[in-house]
Amino acid sequence: MRSYKKTGTRKVSSILLGIVTICWVYSLVFGYTTPPYASEHSFALLREADVELRVSRELENKSELSKVLFNYKPTEEVLEEILGEFEKGIDENLLDDEALLAYEYLKAWHTLDPTRVDTKVLEQNMEVDILWSWETEVLRLSKKSFDEVTELALEYDRDSDASVYRLCLLTPYLSFSVFLIGFPFIGHALRTFNTAGKAEARPIVGQWSWQTLLTIILGIGLVDTNIFTLTYLLPDSIWMLAPNFFEILVDGAWRFLIPIVLIFYFITRWRHVAPLLGLDTAPQLKPILGMMSLALIYQEILFRIFNALGKIPWATISSTEDGVSGLIYVLLSAVIFAPIAEEIIYRAFLYRGLRNRFPYKWSIALSTLFFVLIHYYGWYGSLSVAAFGILAVPLYIATRSLWTPIIYHALTNLLITASSWPLYHGFYSF
Repeated sequence: MRSYKKTGTRKVSSILLGIVTICWVYSLVFGYTTPPYASEHSFALLREADVELRVSRELENKSELSKVLFNYKPTEEVLEEILGEFEKGIDENLLDDEALLAYEYLKAWHTLDPTRVDTKVLEQNMEVDILWSWETEVLRLSKKSFDEVTELALEYDRDSDASVYRLCLLTPYLSFSVFLIGFPFIGHALRTFNTAGKAEARPIVGQWSWQTLLTIILGIGLVDTNIFTLTYLLPDSIWMLAPNFFEILVDGAWRFLIPIVLIFYFITRWRHVAPLLGLDTAPQLKPILGMMSLALIYQEILFRIFNALGKIPWATISSTEDGVSGLIYVLLSAVIFAPIAEEIIYRAFLYRGLRNRFPYKWSIALSTLFFVLIHYYGWYGSLSVAAFGILAVPLYIATRSLWTPIIYHALTNLLITASSWPLYHGFYSF
């Protein structure tokens, strides 16, 4: 143990910690306030709008129960909301040419005046590509005599409405299934709160310096973000050699940089890594399932509140997740890489390091705050992430196994991926 005193017990200068913190906060603010690329913003807006409109049209003929379950809004109301989002994008210069053209078609649909746009372009596009929902509506409104190709395209468009609606069923179906599976074990999850509150955090190093810990996490966080950005200086020809392979490689290196440095700095002997982090203890499945049920109850309440306030955010969609290679990427990144790396950082190191200096509740609050700042998705997303961070700590401390929150993290991300990928990527990719 003497070797530890030369590393993890060293206290860094408060000035150094302050400088790193200022740089980290600046980087964080700059990242959150920098507008996204117009292509990515438009990409997400077009797909989200297409899904919203298709589901709205399909729900018009469904039962009242279906309308309640899917928070049905008339197409006219959905159109107005979508036009408002497009107008925001125009004001902030965030729409590319395709999105600007879509805006014109949406206005034509909304005003029931297709004469303001060139429907000949739509008829030409229809022969080589699948039309957006608003494009087919403009064709319908044009009241022209359609040939067989056009009629088949319109029929395919209606079939697409039904396909998107069925894909939308995945979200409530999967969530409800997970809730039912975990419901009998909610008691096991609740007991972890009581157990974790009474348990003392087993310190990795008895005299840990929390200032040193934060300096490393924030400092390496600054470095690895820049490394991730620098990789895009590689020529496009190299990136295109293997679609998403370099994305997966860089994503894995980026995510695991901080935990690897923390392990090297604080744990100088590899045989101590597993027992000190809690990786040598088997996970407990019952508390995980019960915690997922609790989280789903919370998410439903949160969704209802924000939906009533009209504050449900539009989806954030990345083109890197398209296709089979995109699915492999998102599964590796969100379901494997992120749970392992982030649980090591935020629960094993950050929470336990803070717990050595602060009370139980303060340690949870502070470690969760850092977790939320790194995963900022607006108020709705931040409240969801905060709940996850708070629930993961008692799972870790009560079971004394880091695998327990890792699996909880992986299952949570898998549920999100299984609900969203087929709808926003699979439907358009295949």
